Amino acid sequence: ITPFSPLALFRSGRSGLGITKMAEDAAPAPAEEKKPYNPDPHALPPKGESSGSCCVKSDPHAKAEPHKCPTSIDRGYTDCLALLLLIACWVITTGVGVSAMQGTLLSKCGANGDQACEGNARALLAPTDYKGRMCGVDSSVSNKPYGYLVSKYGDIVCVNECPSKTVTPDFTQSAYANLKHYCMQSEVPNGYKTASAASTKGQDYMTLLGTSTDGSTYLEGPCMFALGSFELGYYCGFNPDSKLPSIPANPTYGVPAFPYGNETITSLITGDGKSATSYLADFISDLVVTKDAIFGFGFAIALMVAFVYSYLMTLGLVDCVVWGCILVVFALFFGLGGYMYYTYQQWDAANCDAPSDGSSSDCTGKGVAHSDTEIDGMMYVSYFCFGVSALWVAFIICICSKIRLACAFVKVAGTAVRDMPIVLFFPVVQIAGLLLFLLPWMYYMAFVQAQGLFLCENSCSSGDSQCNGMKDGKLFDCSLSEVNMSTTKYTWEWADASIGSDQDLASSWMMFSYFWTSQFIVAMGQLVMAMTFVLWYFAGYDADQEEQVAVQTAAAEGEKIEPKKPVGCCYKLICGDPDNYRGNGLFFKGLHLVLYHVGTAAAGSLVIAIIQFIRYMVAKIQAQCNKSLTGTAKTIANIVLCCIQCCLYCLEKCMKF
Repeated sequence: ITPFSPLALFRSGRSGLGITKMAEDAAPAPAEEKKPYNPDPHALPPKGESSGSCCVKSDPHAKAEPHKCPTSIDRGYTDCLALLLLIACWVITTGVGVSAMQGTLLSKCGANGDQACEGNARALLAPTDYKGRMCGVDSSVSNKPYGYLVSKYGDIVCVNECPSKTVTPDFTQSAYANLKHYCMQSEVPNGYKTASAASTKGQDYMTLLGTSTDGSTYLEGPCMFALGSFELGYYCGFNPDSKLPSIPANPTYGVPAFPYGNETITSLITGDGKSATSYLADFISDLVVTKDAIFGFGFAIALMVAFVYSYLMTLGLVDCVVWGCILVVFALFFGLGGYMYYTYQQWDAANCDAPSDGSSSDCTGKGVAHSDTEIDGMMYVSYFCFGVSALWVAFIICICSKIRLACAFVKVAGTAVRDMPIVLFFPVVQIAGLLLFLLPWMYYMAFVQAQGLFLCENSCSSGDSQCNGMKDGKLFDCSLSEVNMSTTKYTWEWADASIGSDQDLASSWMMFSYFWTSQFIVAMGQLVMAMTFVLWYFAGYDADQEEQVAVQTAAAEGEKIEPKKPVGCCYKLICGDPDNYRGNGLFFKGLHLVLYHVGTAAAGSLVIAIIQFIRYMVAKIQAQCNKSLTGTAKTIANIVLCCIQCCLYCLEKCMKF
């Protein structure tokens, strides 16, 4: 019942309808219909009402649930076509690799370019000697698979094995006889090959080693001592402590002593008296001594400090750090401005130049005199620092709310990481996935890059018009299984790998497969992390909302519902909160939910892979331009291609972030 109001009577009486109006005011008002409590009345209109313009009406409830947790909505598989394309990419990559291994990938090898190519990964890894022969592959060095360094210029000879220890020369034999297994044979003069030990050339190690008497030149000759070494792939790597043999002087034949006898090969190369092994031994001994500190502080203690730091961040340390840094920046500029202004006053007081208007000056004459330009410069710099500090304060005021929001994000993130420590180890899973892909991919890529064919070599010179009844060339197609390999010379010829060739297309596809797969792994990691933290953030959202709606709706209807009794601390500690669980289990639940969106990860990673592949092709074109162009054309091409690379880089970052 509306209570009687004199003010209402006064207002109604002025219109001549006072009694009637008063009666109407005193009449009971119809009871309003009770509506259930809506905690978010402005989010969506009531169900059944449409929204939109007068022409287009839509039901927003068909697209959104006002009180439903994002993690509990009904999900379906997304972007399935992209996932199928990714699987097809892997299948094609496997087919390309297997074809390269079986010799069915390319068909443009041989002397005439009409033979099927073979994949020879051994040729890809083989050292190349000073004549361009591949050790262990070409017929002339097929029994010598290792490459041995014979000069400081990087010349290599093929040897059948790497010497395990330094061999001291036998002075009863000639110098060439002691060094012949480690010589560039075509570079050794015949006089040294046939010289006896009892001759000048037979004792002349200096010439064969390319070392001068005063030591100004060393190891520039065609031969090398047999130094202790180890196998590094198909290369012989010198032991760092291997010492060059001592060769005494021979006055009988006028041969001087070798100036670098008993000196380690490392000290000869580096010029340091301490060998590389000594440094390596010191490093290893330090690792052994400090292994507990390295693994303890480097891993366990660092992890503990990280958790403690995240905990302190949730307690408000992040606010102290952020606002402290802001105050330090302000104090730096303001203090610098104040110091410069004080310096300006001191300099101005020491300046005793007479004023131009003839008035008296306030100068003290104390201190070092400075020019007017220096004094004015110091003043303007102080004003500049004051201005920067003022702008800094204004800028911080403008973004103050954003800073507080960022600090809140850090606090929440720190709490989430402490609740779900398993997320710290998820990058290890991503690395394992990438390695699982790279192992077969690298194997396939080696065979794709190692496409070629063995060609047999005729006995006549390549300049002859007719060579054993064959035209145009010394090399001809042959099958090693059909010829006598002990008497027939053969060599490995690489397939055409120029831009646009079949091998280039195959290797380009392999690179595209790598780009797509690697980005797919990154995208999956981002989805898993995002879903895990979303689950953590909305943990208990549905239960809390339903309970709140039920309690307040009942209160609006005059009823009372007791809230659910909270779970005890001990129960939460042991079993977790059943309605508000925030632990490592959310990671596995997020992993399950992400399975619905694997196709989306494939689609997004495809976009990034395409951009990266275009950048890869531009880089190949740039490398080709650097080889084939010169002068102004090369400069212009590099400028244009660099600009394209920069634009593509920016595009990639925009698409990623």
